[in-house]
Parts: sequence; C-alpha cells; structure tokens
Amino acid sequence: MPTDAQISNNVLEFGQIKYLQPVTRTVTLENVGQVLAQFKFIPKLQEENYCKPWLWIAPSTGILTPGEKGEITFTVLVDKRSAPALNKKTETIDDILILHLENGKDVFVRRFICLLVLYLDTLLRFQSRENTRSRVSGHH
Repeated sequence: MPTDAQISNNVLEFGQIKYLQPVTRTVTLENVGQVLAQFKFIPKLQEENYCKPWLWIAPSTGILTPGEKGEITFTVLVDKRSAPALNKKTETIDDILILHLENGKDVFVRRFICLLVLYLDTLLRFQSRENTRSRVSGHH
C-alpha cells in the first residue's frame, strides 16, 4: 500500500523578517494512509542541503502511524551567517523544499519572501535517487 499524507494548510504568512529575530510557523502533517508514513526533507537535484541557511525545520525526519498527526515547525532566522549573501542580493528568501514520503507522494514546499506555500502532489518521485544514497538527518 502506498503512503499518503496531508498538510494542514498550504499558506503560511511570516510577515516582516528582521535580522536576528526568528519568525516561526507550524504545519500539521497527517498520515491519512493505512501504513506507516516515514518522511524526510530531501535536497533538490544538484544540491547538498534540503534548505537554505536562514531556515530551520524541526523535525526534518519522522515516522507517523496511520491516523497520526505531527507538527513541523519552520523558523526563518537571518543571522550573521546568512545576512551577507542576502544583503549583496546573491541570495534571496525563496526556495522550494521537498518533503519526501517513503513509498508515497512528495510534498513540495515553496517559500516566498513572506509566504510559505505547501503543495501535496505526485509531481515528482525521488525513489531511485533515495535508494542509491543515504543522508544524515539534521539541519542541513
């Protein structure tokens, strides 16, 4: 049986982002399938990290039993590590995140300057790539 999950809402408003002032939003991921749902954020092709240095995601991996709900927290924090590239405009606060469901759909997370938009769809699968390499969980 395939894994299936739903995100509680598809738009999060972060408002104004200021230096060293974290802004946090939370979504709920629910396992609506009949089997365990193992999830993890994975990097896009040709990228090493699953998110930019100004974003913190907790948890970045997890397992939900059928019918179980879990919260995922997204925190935007511009600090001394991320501020220089943002000030030089070589980096922007936008990206696409991929929340991979083992044996199921991928959840696409698209983020704009003040918005976080979540898409739950079957647009892309990373099964073959995931089976050929392992990743260490954590911030990046």
